[in-house]
Amino acid sequence: MKWSTRRSHANALALVLLTSCCDGLTVFKATTRPQRASTQLGLFDWLSSPQQEDNLSVEAAAAFEALCREDGWLVRCQIGSEAARAVGGSGELAKGSSSTAAIDFALSFSRDAGYVPSQGSVNLIRASRFLAPKPGFWKLESDDDDGVPQTVQWRLQTSEQGMRLGDDVLVPPGPMYFNARCEWNEGRLALYDGRLTVKEDVGIDVGLFKAKGILAEFKIVGTFECVARVAAPS
Repeated sequence: MKWSTRRSHANALALVLLTSCCDGLTVFKATTRPQRASTQLGLFDWLSSPQQEDNLSVEAAAAFEALCREDGWLVRCQIGSEAARAVGGSGELAKGSSSTAAIDFALSFSRDAGYVPSQGSVNLIRASRFLAPKPGFWKLESDDDDGVPQTVQWRLQTSEQGMRLGDDVLVPPGPMYFNARCEWNEGRLALYDGRLTVKEDVGIDVGLFKAKGILAEFKIVGTFECVARVAAPS
């Protein structure tokens, strides 16, 4: 068997494993066209691969320009047990009975030229006491045949205390992952079906061998809406 065939089979197996452990999320389904970077990277690599030039189609370039709009985006989150269960969550928060917190903030995306798949940084325009002020990171998850984004994910860090509502720990300190579908229509980009996830340790119990922290799964902790922000006139 040729190396390229073995690699393709390994990537296909990895995709099955990833899909099965992501709490039922449909955000990460691949398009019929595989990721352009799959011939250069392992499936689980976070960073993209630098290229000499973008080679974006006209439509893809316009869509990414819309994503990285100067005024940024408003993000409104619903985080809690009920919010997580409503969209199929099965993690610790979804199994509990916490109250629901409404959290909103503003952010902007910037794109690093020359990377496949596309990626870049995320910066808070309007701070939130629940989030660390340091920049985050976004990446393209899937696109169509013209390279127009279909799903994106970005990562932000919580504050040192995490997200708490009274005595309820909604999100422990650490990274949060925002997953959204994209719709590009008549020169406008919409982000929708937002799912907010965190990584939870998966324990192993095989006979006398018991361990935690060896494996982790993405678990839904809430939902979010993302709308284009209109800056107030100066």
